[in-house]
Amino acid sequence: MRTFELKDGGAKLTLDEAGSVTKAGAAFGTWNTNGSNQIVVTKTAGGTTTLDVDWRFDDDNHLCIDQGGAQVFDINGDGATKPEFRVDRAELFIKPVDTSPFEFSLHPTWDLTEQHDLKMVVNGKSSTIDGVINDRNSAFRFRFVDKLDPIETFTLLFRGAWKNSPDPEHPAGVVYEYEIAGAAAPGVFTLPNKLVVDNNSLVLAYNYDKDGRTQSIQLVGQFSFNNFELNFGIERKTAAEGTSTTLKFDVDVKGKSADGKIIFALKRTDTGATTTTELSIGGAFTARFKNGVLTVGLAFSQRTINGTIASRELMFTGKLVHKGGAEFTWELKAANGSTTITIAANQIKLGAVTASTMITLKMKGGELKGVRAMFGVSF
Repeated sequence: MRTFELKDGGAKLTLDEAGSVTKAGAAFGTWNTNGSNQIVVTKTAGGTTTLDVDWRFDDDNHLCIDQGGAQVFDINGDGATKPEFRVDRAELFIKPVDTSPFEFSLHPTWDLTEQHDLKMVVNGKSSTIDGVINDRNSAFRFRFVDKLDPIETFTLLFRGAWKNSPDPEHPAGVVYEYEIAGAAAPGVFTLPNKLVVDNNSLVLAYNYDKDGRTQSIQLVGQFSFNNFELNFGIERKTAAEGTSTTLKFDVDVKGKSADGKIIFALKRTDTGATTTTELSIGGAFTARFKNGVLTVGLAFSQRTINGTIASRELMFTGKLVHKGGAEFTWELKAANGSTTITIAANQIKLGAVTASTMITLKMKGGELKGVRAMFGVSF
């Protein structure tokens, strides 16, 4: 079993990775940590003593203990055993040997670097864990390896909630608010890139490149559209990963039936000005006539949080307008915006108005036509 020595004033204490302490070769007590990230020795004879130490991850992603500016112990340093790391509400729990019961914890503050590495600050001492953030089920998982033994992999799961970025210049930006034990306010990870739609599974994705590979966090959920606001309700697999939230985007709507996509141009949250940032959702255009109302929508298949594929629709309430010749549009209007979606003439079937006609369309020249079908849906 590995041991390390710490100075307690003029005396030396020997601590081992199972939580025991000896002094001059004799049993002295046990050790753990406190909320100030000090090592606390509980003496067998009664009483405690606290030892000031520093904690840091080195360039090999090893957690090290320093005292007096010198390294005294490398938690990852035993090739025969593997440590275990986990996060619970921002508190870092460590087992020096993953198969042993002894565990202690640290209370760091956390941040992300521009390279999406995880920065840990303990009592003012900063160090960086070189790793990646990726997940397919809406979780914030930071994964890293022991660089001297890459087969040893570790995952830190931060419980929290996905939120829209508060920065109006980044309408597709996202932040992650993670829970902190005993704190009223959450911690915040600000992710520098923007969200896109992964049209393979119709989820929102946060992508970035690191070391020649693309890393992705996939946010699984459901799209909805109302009054020029595109919503995405995020689903979470378990409560341990965090709460479900809804991302909201003020948008203008663009798109053509010919390319099978609806394009949402995002607006700034402060001025309402349309930006060049877009979210494009692909699928097949469809139409619905219900309770005397005709709507146009986009039908698509979407991956759910359970890994199944579900059929979804985004419906757009508006009206069919003939612009002249073979040009038709679907016009959407609301208090905070209006737009049109171009519809190809071959996607509309018109006929004479009869007693059974449910939907009529006034042509550009004033002639009334019956709408028999749109996008292959008959009325």
